[in-house]
Amino acid sequence: MGFSSEEPDRPASPRGDYRRGARASAPMLPGTVLFGLATGAASISAGLSQAAAFTMPAAFYAGVAQLSYVQLAAAAAPFASILLTVAATQLRYLIYAGIASTWPRPDGLFFRLVPAYFITETSFALSLAERPESRLRFIIGAGAPLWVVWSVACIIGALLAGQLPAVKHAYAVPAIVLAPILARQLQGRARLSAGIIAVILGLLLVALPLRLGPLLAALLAVAVVLAARRFKRAGR
Repeated sequence: MGFSSEEPDRPASPRGDYRRGARASAPMLPGTVLFGLATGAASISAGLSQAAAFTMPAAFYAGVAQLSYVQLAAAAAPFASILLTVAATQLRYLIYAGIASTWPRPDGLFFRLVPAYFITETSFALSLAERPESRLRFIIGAGAPLWVVWSVACIIGALLAGQLPAVKHAYAVPAIVLAPILARQLQGRARLSAGIIAVILGLLLVALPLRLGPLLAALLAVAVVLAARRFKRAGR
């Protein structure tokens, strides 16, 4: 896994690590908006109060865990079952944490807690292209804007739950799953375009039978990325 090629001639700096993380997360924001709207609306539809729906994104910062919680709570499942289910959906973070624990870490409680909170599939995958000593700051830079957008989108989704069309979290799957791959393959406007295409394809194809929409959208988005790379190389 290679290091990031952005600003290759400049020495690493803390501020630059944060900035690169924020720039790298930009193409993921449209998918995060869609997922947040769906999750906020689902929380209210499941009977959660608006106050709980507003505060839950900060407590969880994990859409799958939040959806699992509200669905089980709506079914009046025992609290122990809810807790175990939410914990089980997040077991993958033990793997991320184990890997991140081997990276160089600046001293202080801040770098023990904050990067761990901002680790998601997206921020973690993107950070692997960075120098090991830059990864934790990069994760903060990438995770902070994603968290802000996620939280705001969840709140808006909760407020508009009765006015939004039927939306499921599958709408955002292509953007969320493919975003790290797309961001690693393309740069600049091509990167942003690829992320938007993934979202659009997810919206257009979500109604396909057998839940084939997200899978087909993913395949088509990858094809678009590969075609764009080939076209870019041919133009050189």
